[in-house]
Amino acid sequence: MLTEIRDVLPVTLEIVTYSLLLAFLIALPLGLASARKPGGIADRITLIWGLFAGAQPDFWWGLLFVFVFYFLLNVAPPPMGRIDPLLATPQAITGFMTIDTLLQGRFDAFLSALHHLMLPVLTLVYVVSGAIVKMVRTNTLRALQSDYILYARASGLPEAQVARYALRAALTPAITLVGIFYSVLLSAAVTIEVVFTMGGIGQYAVRSILAFDYPAIQGVVLVVAFVSLMIYLLLDIVHAYLDPRIRY
Repeated sequence: MLTEIRDVLPVTLEIVTYSLLLAFLIALPLGLASARKPGGIADRITLIWGLFAGAQPDFWWGLLFVFVFYFLLNVAPPPMGRIDPLLATPQAITGFMTIDTLLQGRFDAFLSALHHLMLPVLTLVYVVSGAIVKMVRTNTLRALQSDYILYARASGLPEAQVARYALRAALTPAITLVGIFYSVLLSAAVTIEVVFTMGGIGQYAVRSILAFDYPAIQGVVLVVAFVSLMIYLLLDIVHAYLDPRIRY
């Protein structure tokens, strides 16, 4: 059981980590731009994106992206695992296919692994980034209207420095949302794993439930709970760095 979980957990961690990292890097500048000019083009894009992305489940978007990018445009690989079946699977070191291929100098396998991550990561980025963008926008607007930002502007500070102050205040709730998404997607990404045949811990948990494999189910619950606790601990450390007020 432990060996099986050790093999499938990095698959889900790789998809979720890359998806949330890319979603945050996209949502942060877009949310800041929409907050600086409410009612502008970026603000309208944020509103439409947030409403439209959350209107359908992630597996529906995954199937749609497979149809568009693989079947129609032929720019994505078929949803058949983590690497091209004609390539030899690299030896598992960290469990992250992209990292293991680089550590072993398998650049052809690295490019293939990135190519196969394209659609599952794109699907999760599209689904979760809308909520992150709205969170960044809302908290940036609140920060820009706060007293200390008004005082900073009245003191004649450069607008770039004022924006950094507002960004630091808006980062804390956005990072909290990313951490919550991380914990949720560890088990909720099972639909993406099924659509793209990735074989992660969510798919393993479903197989264990259908087979009434209670030790495996308990192992999955304990491992997911442990990873979630580590994520929340990391969030507390990041919050203490961003907001010195909570250190005391």
